[in-house]
Amino acid sequence: MEKKKLDKDAVERALGAWKQHARCAPYASPEFMMVEVGHRWDDPPYTRDVIEEAVRALPPRAAGVLAAAVRPIDRMAFARTLPDPFADPGGPWWHRRLWIR
Repeated sequence: MEKKKLDKDAVERALGAWKQHARCAPYASPEFMMVEVGHRWDDPPYTRDVIEEAVRALPPRAAGVLAAAVRPIDRMAFARTLPDPFADPGGPWWHRRLWIR
């Protein structure tokens, strides 16, 4: 599967979709969000992966700004989830959580 280039628009759309998902989950599926963001990931397709990829690719100062912007959204998402006992323990936290109502 071909991955699209990570650009500013993809990151902005991912941030918006992650915020919406954190507020509305479990009603918004990660797969639906990826259609909205326009970015495909192999395993599994989460918008939070797009944001993390951007944080790692940006220079330190810009990465800090993006990380600070996503932190409150992450807290909201984390609060709406429970640990997934069957998830890969080596994955990022958002891959190891179960969305609750």
